[in-house]
Amino acid sequence: MNDHWLPFELIRPSWLLGLIVLPILVYFSFKSLVDFSKWQMRLSLLTRLSIAILLVLTLAGLTLLTTTRSQYVVFAIDDSLSVGEESRKAAEAFVRDATRTLGADKAAFIRFATEPGVIQEESSAAPKPAGTPAASANEDGAKGTNIGAAIEVAAAAIPPFFVPKIIVLSDGNQTSGDAVKSALNTGIPVSTVVLKTRDDPEVQLSAVRVPAQVQQGESFNVEGVVDSNHDDDVDIEVYKGPLKVVSEHKKVKKGKNRYIFRQTIENDRLATYTARVWNGKDTLLDNNSDFGLVFTSGKPRVLIIESAPKDVGDLVAALEEHEIQVDVRPPQGMPDSLSDLQNYELLILSNVPATKLTLRQTDLARTYVRDLGGGLIMLGGDQSFGLGGYYKTALEEIVPVRSDFEKKKEKPSLALILVIDKSGSMGGDKIELAKEAAKSAIELLGANDKVGVIAFEGDVFWVSEVHPCSDKPFVLERVSTIEAGGGTDMYPAMVEAYEALQQTTAKLKHVILLTDGQSAPGDFEGITQSMLAAKITVSTVGVGEGADGQLLEEIARIGNGRYYFTDDPGSIPQIFAKETVSASKSAINEQPITQ
Repeated sequence: MNDHWLPFELIRPSWLLGLIVLPILVYFSFKSLVDFSKWQMRLSLLTRLSIAILLVLTLAGLTLLTTTRSQYVVFAIDDSLSVGEESRKAAEAFVRDATRTLGADKAAFIRFATEPGVIQEESSAAPKPAGTPAASANEDGAKGTNIGAAIEVAAAAIPPFFVPKIIVLSDGNQTSGDAVKSALNTGIPVSTVVLKTRDDPEVQLSAVRVPAQVQQGESFNVEGVVDSNHDDDVDIEVYKGPLKVVSEHKKVKKGKNRYIFRQTIENDRLATYTARVWNGKDTLLDNNSDFGLVFTSGKPRVLIIESAPKDVGDLVAALEEHEIQVDVRPPQGMPDSLSDLQNYELLILSNVPATKLTLRQTDLARTYVRDLGGGLIMLGGDQSFGLGGYYKTALEEIVPVRSDFEKKKEKPSLALILVIDKSGSMGGDKIELAKEAAKSAIELLGANDKVGVIAFEGDVFWVSEVHPCSDKPFVLERVSTIEAGGGTDMYPAMVEAYEALQQTTAKLKHVILLTDGQSAPGDFEGITQSMLAAKITVSTVGVGEGADGQLLEEIARIGNGRYYFTDDPGSIPQIFAKETVSASKSAINEQPITQ
């Protein structure tokens, strides 16, 4: 509510309905049984009415209006690639002169390209030096121009109680947005200063236009829009994903040029088409490419990740019988990009251990299922769920089963010793992930199990002597104290583990040994054979190319255990989880099937 002849306005006039309380107050004042004199009654009523009126006006947002001549001017300066250095200097000179001559009380500056930069305000009495009239626009978006967005940001930055004005300095070559519409919507006077467009030989690919969705096998157009400020010849290439599908030499004329190429999609569900132009005289290369996305509809597609692809032949045949397209890949072929995963409606992990997948791949699979609505089936086996090392992984978060099986009383008790390299080469993320891996392994053990932790470098340190798992918090707290530093001498640590397990009562005894380096010499074959004779199994984990893989593999072979190698420290927790569950033999619950 704002009548221009009244010196006030109401921001929320609907609250004036609250004035209905006034006659109610008057009515009840005459019905009051209070023993007041007449003047006291009138004073009380007047006070109540005043309070009610003031409260309603406050809720209605009563604002007193005053006349102002104070000006607030925002200079929006085009910082896109189409504006040359000469025009930028001219714009800065204009701004410095204008802040002195316009008489504005406040001035603000903003650079813009595809997106506006940051508004910076200063007094007109102290203009900035040349080259710094505003925050710089985002360099990554400098190849485009959105004048409309700059006007909207400038309008939003002008505070009330000022006479607003926006001055746009640009070559007018907008590639996105609608400057006229934005100026009309703001209701603020917008003045323009025309900047000279750079006249260097320039060719740019301003757009790649493709249909949003097509049928598989259907022909469609890929249109490339090329803008040039001169007549010339260019080479145009079109890529479907990483594959080049078009390579042609074309003539371009000054202005807009449109080129159409026919394409079809046979297998992909989501295809990325990238177009590029090449010209030997071009001065700017950042604006020579663009891309478009095409979705296809057709037969549903399923991706099966299987360590032994031949084992899923019957499943593939059953799916294809129902006109479902099936791709089978080994774990190494697990997609590591969302665009690849989105080609499928369903992802099936068939007896694939988590240790064969990278952290990026498991994170992408979680995003594909949880955020994009993709399907996931995890088939069980001796390399899935707990035995596959999925405990505390991104995939365990989205499957409806747990990967940490609580051991039953009748299962054999396990005595486990973790032997962890804490030498200087294990510093940083490696030692932190090793500690996290040790904690995951401990958490997977049952209450009747026992666990010990040895850390080694040049010397041997008992982080936690063999301890019942009924008191896991104590062991977990001790693991957190491990710090990296020193050399690498693995043999004494293996001897300590052997001697400790000999004195420990348990049906199963196991050692997990982790290192990332070359150990000092020792009788590794002899100590491993002694462990095997004492019914102690040994598994080894090598981290990085610096690990002695040949020695670790030989220890695991003699110790009747398993050897793991990873060049990704992030996979250490999954390896420890998989090995712990495998050693405890507690994740497979075999029961006879009755019909």
